[in-house]
Amino acid sequence: MIKTLKKRFVITAMAAITLLIVMLLGGINIFNIIFMNAQSEKTMEFLAQRNMITPPGRPGFLKENKDFFGKPMDDDTAESSRHFTVGLGKNNEIVYIDVEQISSVDEKEARQICQNVLDENKSKGYTRTFKYLTIVNDSGVPTECYKTMVFLDFSNVYQNIVSVLFLSTVFGSAAWLLMFAVVIILSNKAIKPIAENIERQKQFITDAGHEIKTPLAIILANTQAMELHSGENKWSRNIKVQTNRLNDLMQNMLTLSKAEESENSNQSPEVESTDVSRVLTDVCNAFKEPFELNNKTLNCNIQNNCIANISEDDIQRVFTVLLDNAYKYSVDNSEINLVLSQNGGKIKFTVTNVCAVLPDVLPDKLFDRFYRADESRTQKNGGYGIGLSVAKAIVQSNGGLICARYCDGNIIEFSVEL
Repeated sequence: MIKTLKKRFVITAMAAITLLIVMLLGGINIFNIIFMNAQSEKTMEFLAQRNMITPPGRPGFLKENKDFFGKPMDDDTAESSRHFTVGLGKNNEIVYIDVEQISSVDEKEARQICQNVLDENKSKGYTRTFKYLTIVNDSGVPTECYKTMVFLDFSNVYQNIVSVLFLSTVFGSAAWLLMFAVVIILSNKAIKPIAENIERQKQFITDAGHEIKTPLAIILANTQAMELHSGENKWSRNIKVQTNRLNDLMQNMLTLSKAEESENSNQSPEVESTDVSRVLTDVCNAFKEPFELNNKTLNCNIQNNCIANISEDDIQRVFTVLLDNAYKYSVDNSEINLVLSQNGGKIKFTVTNVCAVLPDVLPDKLFDRFYRADESRTQKNGGYGIGLSVAKAIVQSNGGLICARYCDGNIIEFSVEL
C-alpha cells in the first residue's frame, strides 16, 4: 500500500507539473507566433502605405508608430526588413518592381513571384519564403499605382518561431526532469505520516490478534467443558459459532497484514514451487459435500501439473476464499464452474457462479475491505467482507493479478493470474 501511495503521489504531482509547463510554454509559443505574425503585418502595411505616398527610389517618411510589445515602426525599422515591393495598375499590370532591400531576389524572379500570386487571385498569404500583402491606394495622393504588393521575407520570422519552440522544449523538458527528481525525493516525506500510521495500524492488528487468540481459546474451551457437564444447548452453540467467527476474522486480518507487508518489502520472498493443481483438487474435495447438500453443482476443469512459485498455504487460502464466496452467493440448484490452466508459464484460475442479483457497484469494489453487497445475507452466511481483500493481497504480494467481472445472466467471474 505504501508503494501504491507513493506512486499515486508522484503521478498526481507530475501530472499537475506537466500541465503547468505545457500551458506556460505553450502560451509563450502561441503568443510569440501571434506577435510575430502581427509584427510582420504591421511592417508590410507600413511599407505599402509609404510607397503610396512616395514613389520607389525616393526616401519617404511616415510618422513613428509605437507598439507596446514591438519596437517602434518607422522608416529605419521598415527598411531593415528584407522585402521587395511591386506596384500594380488598375488591371493588375505590373507598373514597377523595387528589389533594393533584398539581394537574394532579382527583378525577373520578383516579377515571376508576383505573377504567380496574381494568378491565384489572393490579396494576402504565403508564397515560397515570403509573406505578401496587397493594399489598394486610398491615400488620396496622385500616383500611377492603383495597388501596392509587399513581399516580406518570412524566413527570419520562421527561424525565430522555431528557435523559441526548440528552446522552450529543451528547457521545459529539463525542468520536467528536474521536478520529477525533486518530487520523487519529496514523496517519501510527503507520505511519511501516512506510512507511519499504516505501520501503526498493522502493528496494532498483529498485537491485538495475538492477544485475542488466548481469550478466544479459553472461551471455546470453557464452552466445550460446559457442554460436557450440562449438555449442548442453543446458548453454547451460539458462543461456539461467534467465537469461531471472531477467530476467523482475526486470522484473516493477520493474513492481510502479512501479505501487505510482504508486498511493500523490497526483498522478494523465497518460496518453493507448488503443485497448484493438487492444492486446488484438495480444496474442491473439501467443498464437494457442502455444495451437494445445497443442490449446487461444482464443475471442475483442472489441468494437471500446474506449477507456480507461491507457498502452498497462500494459494490454498486464495482458492478457499473464492470457492467459499461462490458457495455463499450462488443461487440454489445452480452450477459453479471452475477452470485451472497453465500457458507459457502463466497460471490462470477462474471461478464463475450465478448470483440472485449482481452487485450495483463496479467489480473492483468487491475487493474493498469489509465491503458487503448484501448486509443481511452476509451476516447470515457468516462473512465479514474481508475474504476477497485477503485473496487480493496474497495474489498481489506474489506478483499476480486478481480481478472480477460481471457477465450476462447474473453471472460473476473471478480470475487469478500467477
